[in-house]
Amino acid sequence: MAVNSRIKGKVGELEACKAVLEHLGLEGRRSQQHCATDSASDILVNGTTDSLWWEVKRVQKLNVTETMARAKKDCGEKLPIVLHRRNHTPWLATVALSDLAAICHAIINAQQQATPPTPPTPQSQIPTTD
Repeated sequence: MAVNSRIKGKVGELEACKAVLEHLGLEGRRSQQHCATDSASDILVNGTTDSLWWEVKRVQKLNVTETMARAKKDCGEKLPIVLHRRNHTPWLATVALSDLAAICHAIINAQQQATPPTPPTPQSQIPTTD
């Protein structure tokens, strides 16, 4: 794989993690940097790693049918989700309609199990040692 393709893939995966956090409230991370294996989805999203396979594509032209077929082949027993976007467009998620209810259920369960982030303590409430 060319260096530019790897960099674009990495940037796309990081952008996708940010979008998943923003829209679903779930933290994610790139799988390759942690697992160093091709047997993991592109990103690992907290609470969904046992049930969902996240495929990320950050390209101008995408054959969604081929990409979904590849994700289904690679995902094993997990349910595939293809996150994709072109330049200057929002992220889209493609799923099989037959998997939609189960995917929604898995995401809602993950959201309910997620620990909400601790809000920062306002400066006025931090004790001083004067």
